[in-house]
Amino acid sequence: LGYVERRPDPSDRRAKLIVATTRGARVIERAARTIREIEARYVRLLGKPGHVALRQALIRLAESPTADGTRSRGPRARSKSRPALGLQAEPLA
Repeated sequence: LGYVERRPDPSDRRAKLIVATTRGARVIERAARTIREIEARYVRLLGKPGHVALRQALIRLAESPTADGTRSRGPRARSKSRPALGLQAEPLA
């Protein structure tokens, strides 16, 4: 689809790096902008405290055990050094 490409890893000849293409970077930026717009709308609708409470509730739901007893892969499962779409999560408390 042209969103990413494989490149040789300069530090390890055996490995390949998966890198966003210009097209992929544009899609990531559009997605990040959409997320920022949605977050801003929620702050306008709920106020900052309501938005924080909503985020905390959604995180609790995402981290709760599923029906089969396994844990869902919520936001905490993602590496803190590489958050989704390059966005930094703001502190909740």
